[in-house]
Amino acid sequence: MNEEKNGIEAYVRLFSISKLTYAIVHNLIHGKKIEIYILRELYKELSCYEEIKFWLNKGLIKVWKK
Repeated sequence: MNEEKNGIEAYVRLFSISKLTYAIVHNLIHGKKIEIYILRELYKELSCYEEIKFWLNKGLIKVWKK
């Protein structure tokens, strides 16, 4: 979940990055079919912006649509 925190929209914690990476690796290496979503579009000033944007562009994770 990348909710707002400390005035930063779509905040992503370091712990969340590790969990995203874990799920992506399991999908790719072990043939898992874990569906991975983030709650909001990314905040461009996040330190992990490039990594998550890459995963989004490759279709490895998706933005949640209600």
